[in-house]
Amino acid sequence: MKIKEVSKKLSLPISTLHYYERVGLVTPKRGENNYRCYSEEDCNDLILISIMRKFGFSIQEVKEVVERYTRQIQLTI
Repeated sequence: MKIKEVSKKLSLPISTLHYYERVGLVTPKRGENNYRCYSEEDCNDLILISIMRKFGFSIQEVKEVVERYTRQIQLTI
């Protein structure tokens, strides 16, 4: 999914998606045209990030939770 589609689907500004990428919260793949391509997993991460931010978690706290969540998933695969 392209960034515009993700922005609309999740009601997140494109600038927020760029910021989350810049600080390392999400890393969408890049297509041959260098466009960002968000997977369903990326969208799920963004939903989690959005919920945590609404509850007042700092970016650092969100990073720690996302890293633990990602690590836990990798251990179960």
